[in-house]
Formats: sequence, structure tokens, C-alpha cells
Amino acid sequence: MCVELNEFHRALLAEKRWEQTPITSPHRFEQPAEGLGIADARWERRALPAAVPCAPLEGLARFTWLIHEDDATERLCREMNRYLTRIVGDGLWRQNWVTAS
Repeated sequence: MCVELNEFHRALLAEKRWEQTPITSPHRFEQPAEGLGIADARWERRALPAAVPCAPLEGLARFTWLIHEDDATERLCREMNRYLTRIVGDGLWRQNWVTAS
């Protein structure tokens, strides 16, 4: 699963679909979530086919990783979601969503 996640993240960053906002503090990621709700990103365990360790779902101001239920525990997903709430929810990373005019 890690290989697939890393490959997809590399593509997201190369395409500049998500990017880190300017760094205002070297410890800003370690701060508790402020609850700004700017965007939503999360991991969800799912019963995916055996050959599919993970699958991304992206929409305006949201990103969900569907993680094969055999590859992550509930606890790991909760911990990742806590980090994602801080990083994406508080705007430390932002989505560059292309909208139709």
C-alpha cells in the first residue's frame, strides 16, 4: 500500500493539485487542529478487491483515501485523520482544484 500511496502523492504534487502553503512556523504541523474546516481529507477502510490496496476519491475541498481494510487498522486511520484534519482542514496544504468556467 505504501508504494501506491507514494506514487499517487508524487503525481498530485507534480501536477500541483495539492501544495503546501507558506510556512509561518517550523512547528506548525505539530500544533493541535484549529477546526477551520477549510477542506476535508481522510482515510477510510474499505473492502476493496485484493489487487487494489488503495484508491483516491477527490472532489472540491475534499480528498478521501479508500484503504484496503487488510492494510490499515481503525487506529491507524484515526491517527491519520487527526493529522489530515490539521494539515488540510486548517489550510496548511491547499487544493488547486480546476473548475469549469
